[in-house]
Parts: sequence; structure tokens; C-alpha cells
Amino acid sequence: MRTKENDVIEIDYVGFTLADTRVFDFTDLTIIDKNSDQKVPTKIIKLGKADLLPGLDVQLINKEIGKTYDLIVPHTQAFGKRDPKRTKLISLAEFKKHNVEPQVGMQIDLDGTIARVKTVSGGRVILDFNHPLAGKDLGYKVRINKKVTELKDQIQGYVHLAIPDATISLKDKAVTITCSKEIDSRMKPIIEKNLKQRFPALTTVKIATKS
Repeated sequence: MRTKENDVIEIDYVGFTLADTRVFDFTDLTIIDKNSDQKVPTKIIKLGKADLLPGLDVQLINKEIGKTYDLIVPHTQAFGKRDPKRTKLISLAEFKKHNVEPQVGMQIDLDGTIARVKTVSGGRVILDFNHPLAGKDLGYKVRINKKVTELKDQIQGYVHLAIPDATISLKDKAVTITCSKEIDSRMKPIIEKNLKQRFPALTTVKIATKS
């Protein structure tokens, strides 16, 4: 059986940079190292719905279920080109005012935008607003485990992309998502809207916090 657009599938994968084979994301490292015991939950995604990088998603269409594939995603279809203009110079004194000691590689939230500390020198700090993988061609080893057909499993797979520890309860056409802690109030209407668009059979979506 081959996959097609709009199929919901369960996958395991390892993602790495092609230049130095540095692993940046994975669900199961045994895919590339049989002696490894590092695993996280598998991912359930819907093909053609931007659940994955565009250059990876398209390559998983028309593939055999049960097989493992070696795939290459160029940076133009991953995190884009690195833009040298997306850097900012800030005085070290500004960080000191907020009792922050910047270190190279540290992530900083600047007015709601995440930046990475690129250099700290001579009382100056250069922040880089590019994605850490911008400009890098990526490799993926992906195993397509199975097609997911149960509605509850499909919903749970989508929700876990945003809230990994949430539990799902489905009764008739109403779904309740229970989170271990309160989530950002701005996320709730987005999740509710996306669920109803993706699963038109749903009539009610409720997001609750575990008491």
C-alpha cells in the first residue's frame, strides 16, 4: 500500500544536517544506530497539511507503508536561506540591566521574538534572529509505520504536535482535550479552529486543564 495526500500516517524518523551529520530531531535513534535506546513517541501526521517541513512532507507521498527511506531536504524547502541582515547589535549593559549574562548559543526572547546569542565581545552582543538551521541542507531517515484510520488516534496525533502530554476523550462528535497545565489562551481558539477544519465531523471541541 502506498501513501497519498491527506492520508494520516504514523512515522519514526531521524533528522540531521547533511554537512556534519549532526542529529537535531528524532523519534527513534535505532533507525540509524541499532545499539541506541533513545526513543520518544512516534509522530502521527497528515500528509499535505504542513505538519512537517514542506520539502519532507511532499517526499512522503506515494511511498510504501512499512518501508524506511533516506531523504534529502534542501534548505530552500526547510528553514530557508540564512539572512545576514537578521542580526542585531546590543550593548552588554542592556543585558546587565535585566541581570542576564549572555552566553554564545543562548536563546533570548526579545519582544516576543526568539534570537540566538552569536557573539559576546568588547561589551557588545550580537543576536542572530535566523533559525539555527537556516541555510542548512537536511537529511532524514524516515520509517513509515502505518496508516492511521481511527478518528480518535488521528485527533490525538494532531493535538500531540502542539501539546505532547495532552489526553483525548472522544464521545460521539465531541472531543475533550485535557492538558496537564494551563496553555496559552491564544492557542485555544487556534487549536479548536484547526481541529474542526481538519476533522469536519467534529461538532464540539473543549480544552480543559487537569485538576
